Amino acid sequence: MRPVWILTKSRETIVLRIDIRNLIRRITSNTPVPSVAGLAILFVFVAWLTLFPWRTFVPHYDLEWDTRNAVALLHHGIIPAHGGVASFFAINPPGVTAGMLPGMLLFPTEPALAERISSLVFLAVTLTGLFCLVGKRFGYPTALWSAALYTLSTTGLYFADSCGRAPIRSFSSGCCFSRQVGE
Repeated sequence: MRPVWILTKSRETIVLRIDIRNLIRRITSNTPVPSVAGLAILFVFVAWLTLFPWRTFVPHYDLEWDTRNAVALLHHGIIPAHGGVASFFAINPPGVTAGMLPGMLLFPTEPALAERISSLVFLAVTLTGLFCLVGKRFGYPTALWSAALYTLSTTGLYFADSCGRAPIRSFSSGCCFSRQVGE
């Protein structure tokens, strides 16, 4: 493969020539580098959309006990046996508490911001699983488009802002990817 940039040196000047056809061929080929960069830009955009109004965040009522369990786990080492009771009188699993730990480590005094950070971590795991799963079968440009369609849809933006059922989709995309790798 020919180099994209050719550096020639004459007596007094250094000339940099860019081979445009080779550069376009490399960008549109099936390498994951441009698509991974696009995925990172997409995630930063959604994180900005989620975290921009951070001063107006109110802690989610259903996650109040899970936040208390996460604080107890961080400060006293008490592993929760169960989560809190949700608004539909269902008990949250203790995995929600474990999912809130990254946000509580970063922002221990702001529980609402900690919920958003944890949901963004789960979004990043989901996007990575979706990108790897689709990229292996259909190519990396298609994987970028599918991740963008999911992330910018109503469902993706909802899960980027709420921590409630985020571990389920991260777990399911990880299981699908590990099953594809095993084949």
